[in-house]
Amino acid sequence: MFDGYLTEARFDDELVRVLLGVQEGELGSSAPGSTGVALPAAGEFEPPHGAFLVAVDGGAAVGCGAVRLLEPRIGELQRLYVAPPFRRGGAGRMLLTALEGRAVVLGCERLRLDTDGRGPALALFRAEGYEPIADYNGNPHARFWFEKQLTASVDRPRTVFTNPRGEPLPRTDGGPDAGSA
Repeated sequence: MFDGYLTEARFDDELVRVLLGVQEGELGSSAPGSTGVALPAAGEFEPPHGAFLVAVDGGAAVGCGAVRLLEPRIGELQRLYVAPPFRRGGAGRMLLTALEGRAVVLGCERLRLDTDGRGPALALFRAEGYEPIADYNGNPHARFWFEKQLTASVDRPRTVFTNPRGEPLPRTDGGPDAGSA
């Protein structure tokens, strides 16, 4: 069972690169010993264009996920990953819920994603209301494409987001402590 927390991170943080390297290796899409992780354009997964979150448990990064603006009012979920020992323990659902909340804050009305369908992710997406759609991005590694209609009532996690030093970050979602540290 996941008993950790979520924190914001940059896509190019070493902790993130290592975690994504593990993901790439699991998917068989990188050479042995190489992270194979292509960096996105500067700021693509940072406010006001997106967000990148890491799930931390016992001081170790055990999962991650990102959301970015694909076009006005449409966001895209990317890089949702949970390490095998933490799957089916709530980390994936916590990340997904938090990323949906961030997408709403970014002004998204719909959230899209693609997946190869491995592991429990496919069941999670379906259970959380994602509906199948046509291929929207031509990703040759994907076998499934989904979209979810978001509303302002998407549950936002009651999670404290921290910086790499563990200090709470100010809320950016207009919550009761928005603007305070």
